[in-house]
Amino acid sequence: MNQRKFRHMRKALSILLTAGILLVSLPVTASADMGYNIANGDVTITSGGDRKHVITGSSAINSITVNAPGQTVNIVLENVDISLDYYQKCAFNIEAGAVNLTLWGYNKLKSGCAFAGISNHGNPLVIQEDTTNGFTDTLTIRCNSSGAGIGGDNYCTGSNITIHSGQIEIKYAYFGACIGGGNGAAGENILIDGGTIIADANYYTGLGAGIGGG
Repeated sequence: MNQRKFRHMRKALSILLTAGILLVSLPVTASADMGYNIANGDVTITSGGDRKHVITGSSAINSITVNAPGQTVNIVLENVDISLDYYQKCAFNIEAGAVNLTLWGYNKLKSGCAFAGISNHGNPLVIQEDTTNGFTDTLTIRCNSSGAGIGGDNYCTGSNITIHSGQIEIKYAYFGACIGGGNGAAGENILIDGGTIIADANYYTGLGAGIGGG
């Protein structure tokens, strides 16, 4: 092997070793937050972890689904407005996984008939407001027939719901509870230790409980 070729090989090896050292020494950073606009289509979240899934926008067609078995998903609703008056589906459906839900700004949800505004299927749901923006963050849920505001769909139990903070108003409860079970079903393991809760079960001839069973 001539000296020139040897020098080229030694230089290349030196570059590779330096690059390896730099990669090893790079700091480990948290996963980047994910952003979604509900106006652009259905939002389906299948992974949890430290990252936040920040959802914005308005829609009369699209919905949010969480399907992350065995994981905890951090979701931020930021001035979201979903109103599914003419669609038979849930505005915010937690099929699998625990959800930490943070409210930012003014948020509104309405599901189709027989679905809860937020249906958690017994999966742990914790709701709190953002603590950094300096104002009260809100969630207004307008119930549809037979589903709870937060909890169970028609004939489904609503359970494992915790509310820490924020202003949450639920109205038009009709057969389902504002927070708890859907029509004909129980509400269980519901903890409210902060925030302002307006559970208006009798608004517009509603027949459901404020908090409890449908």
